[in-house]
Amino acid sequence: ALAGGEPRAGFVVGRKVGNAVVRNRVRRRLREQMRTRLPRVPRGGLVIVRALPPAATASSADLGHALDSALRALTPARPASPLGAASSPGSRAAGTRATVRPERRPEPVES
Repeated sequence: ALAGGEPRAGFVVGRKVGNAVVRNRVRRRLREQMRTRLPRVPRGGLVIVRALPPAATASSADLGHALDSALRALTPARPASPLGAASSPGSRAAGTRATVRPERRPEPVES
């Protein structure tokens, strides 16, 4: 995808969240909550949402509020970090953490 393409979201739900059924349920709920919020992400942006163990028991509304607070904290009005990525603690109570990174193309390797 080009740097100016549509924003994308990825989800990381580790084994500490629960068994496969619970992890997939959390991933589906986060995907649905993120679907309506993705237009707020700048073009070409990549949002990585990491679910923490409390996400297994959080309501969809709590997950949505956590995503809202993380996206608010990641608006372009903030000064850029030295690494070119912004990270937000999100809401530990809802069990999420979000990171937005501009998409970068790998450097060509000369042989």
